[in-house]
Amino acid sequence: METYKIGNKIKCTISTYAPITIGDTQLLYDQQPYTVLNEVEARLTFDDIDTVGRSVFNQLVYNNANLRSISFSDVTLNNKILNLIFHKIDAKLCRKSENCNSEDKILYLSTGADTIYQVFIYDADGQLAAAFGSYDNPDEGVQLPEEVEDGNYIIFYSVFSNLSYEFKNNPNNYFTLDLEITGNKNDTTHTMFIHLDKCGLQIDKNMVFSRNANTVDLRFTIIDNNNNYIALE
Repeated sequence: METYKIGNKIKCTISTYAPITIGDTQLLYDQQPYTVLNEVEARLTFDDIDTVGRSVFNQLVYNNANLRSISFSDVTLNNKILNLIFHKIDAKLCRKSENCNSEDKILYLSTGADTIYQVFIYDADGQLAAAFGSYDNPDEGVQLPEEVEDGNYIIFYSVFSNLSYEFKNNPNNYFTLDLEITGNKNDTTHTMFIHLDKCGLQIDKNMVFSRNANTVDLRFTIIDNNNNYIALE
């Protein structure tokens, strides 16, 4: 009898169940890989279904377990994961602020933008010193009015984002999940595979902004199409 031990190193390939478009990525084929989750934790949840069979002399009870869902934790948040859980839209304005000391009545910024918008400049006393609807080439310096003096200023301005998403559900697409789990067989490294043929992503937009939270959780509902299985290498 062989002995198997399951490890905790899990890699999951997320593929499309059918051709779809996710963000700017067009996936043209069934089972086409979209992204890979590396070094994640996974939890499979089963539903127990009791079936009772009766005869004249006895009663037989059968217990069946159906896969209900799979949850992944510690998923690194990147562009592909953002496109899975949010709806991508056109570039939007993002408000920023900087504290600057003026030199010869010029504030030097490091925005990297060709143009900044909705510009408001306040002095150290909180008084509005200047305002502009837009300002070109801000990294070359933002000119203060002649009547103000050099000093410390806070400048508020907006730039267009590179990526923007709205808090709106993506279409309910289906995905295929293939898990590779590193373990061992008779104390020799072996791999276990789990194939979940058709899964629907459950959208969870609860977000926690903290010093230690750099990952998100994903949960998929598993559709039972009689093509889910576990295999050993």
